[in-house]
Amino acid sequence: MGFGSFFKRKQRQQSNKKPSIEFPDYLSKNLDKNLETIETMLEKPNDLVIRRFSVGQADHRCAVVFIDGLVDKTEINNNVLKNLQYYAEKQELPSNTNTLLDEAEKELVSTGDVSKGKTLDDVSFALLYGSAILYLDGIDQVLVLDLKGWQTRSIEEPITESLIRGPREGFIENLRTNMMLIRRHIRDPNLRFQTYQIGRRSKKNLVVSYVEGIVHPDILKEVNRRLKTIDLDDAPESGFVEEWIEDSFLSPFPQLANTERPDKVASALL
Repeated sequence: MGFGSFFKRKQRQQSNKKPSIEFPDYLSKNLDKNLETIETMLEKPNDLVIRRFSVGQADHRCAVVFIDGLVDKTEINNNVLKNLQYYAEKQELPSNTNTLLDEAEKELVSTGDVSKGKTLDDVSFALLYGSAILYLDGIDQVLVLDLKGWQTRSIEEPITESLIRGPREGFIENLRTNMMLIRRHIRDPNLRFQTYQIGRRSKKNLVVSYVEGIVHPDILKEVNRRLKTIDLDDAPESGFVEEWIEDSFLSPFPQLANTERPDKVASALL
């Protein structure tokens, strides 16, 4: 194949590329526009669920948006939809949309973790991380509902670090569960967890754990500095982070330790 045909093929490939779409940074007060924006950003995937409904005598237009498979749909029905409809039947909802959003955050939505979002980044990241989004027409804010419901592996004995005496439990793929396992071993109010997001596209959570008063502050500062310099599209597992923050990859001596056991981590923290 000559250079002429190669350049023609490259030109055809470039001409077939879709034009980039500029999305607004902040949400709109129009419900339909917000829903259209999130659908366009994700290119209307089959697992994107949009549930439209109205509540109250003022017929407040609302919508709950989530990714099917990442959230607990039973929690959405019981703690969000039913609560809003039941409360609207028992007493009159405020006609002001801002007041309704504040009241929904404090009283109407019975979930453990509720926060507000104002930007498209807030919505898209929360949506892809397993949260449900509650939209209200006429307001440029949303409620982010932490209703994660995907299947996780149960706590089991580590295969690579089996032992005769001691707790037979190991870390799993769920970060919150792993943090809980460490807290069960260290009941110290000085135990700290600092959360970072790594991966320009994957946006995975990474947690630095330490006990304040025991850890050397200069070493902690240097670890945090190195973590902030990580520039990757994705970090599939901890080896990528290890290679990024270690002192010298040519050193024959181990600079970082790996373990699946929370009791071993607790001993290292103390």
